[in-house]
Amino acid sequence: MFKRLKEIYAYRNLLWLLVRKEMKLKYHGSILGFVWSVMKPLFLMMVYYFVFDKILGRSTPPYAILTGLLPWMMFISSNTASANSILKSFNIMNQIRFPYEILPLSKIFSNVINFAISLVVLLTLYAIYKVPFQAYMLYFPILLLIELTLIIGLSLILCSITIFIRDITIILDVIFKAWFFLTPVIYSYSLVTDRSGPLLQKLYLLNPMTPIVVSMKFVMGVDPNFGILPPMWGHLMYSLGLGIILIIIGYILFSKLRNKFIKLI
Repeated sequence: MFKRLKEIYAYRNLLWLLVRKEMKLKYHGSILGFVWSVMKPLFLMMVYYFVFDKILGRSTPPYAILTGLLPWMMFISSNTASANSILKSFNIMNQIRFPYEILPLSKIFSNVINFAISLVVLLTLYAIYKVPFQAYMLYFPILLLIELTLIIGLSLILCSITIFIRDITIILDVIFKAWFFLTPVIYSYSLVTDRSGPLLQKLYLLNPMTPIVVSMKFVMGVDPNFGILPPMWGHLMYSLGLGIILIIIGYILFSKLRNKFIKLI
């Protein structure tokens, strides 16, 4: 694995080139271009804010919704794009020799850049609503890295099996829709703790994205009762451990199927 990492690092210029290409192609021909990186989460935030605040009568500030929405959108966008990364790269794979892991990684890093662009809007909302800075906010990059381990592990697995099962992207759409509502993205974790028993809460926390999203909300001052506090640290280590296991499984699967990719595309 370490030898492969060195090879990927040696091709870092190609990786950056593919990331730039992905960013350009994503908004090619559109009038607003990169502005859509901001407009899409902003529009979804406005919809959820209207539903929660105006219809359901739950006082939820817009920045609270966006804090959970941004990491979730990065998660599903990265995995969905990575699933097809090998399948849609026959030309470049047939022309030059390079570590194919770069293909899903380019999709992931392009979505990380989109996430970073969207953070500008989030920070603007924090300034408008006068959310005070707190030391816990410095944990945010660590939480992002934990999420990235999950994304990379899942992406390696998904792009490997999509070659054999072309329906994976359709199945993923259904799974991610259900997964979205099983993760406290647009609602507070307190709704789960207040309305469910200990067993259901334990099952709920088996979702590796739950402690990440909850803790992101906590460090950003959205959900002060939960987050990077015992036992949430333990759940975060579970998410990190699962991410590492998925990376190992994904690497093994990817390595075994690598030589069959071009033949099966």
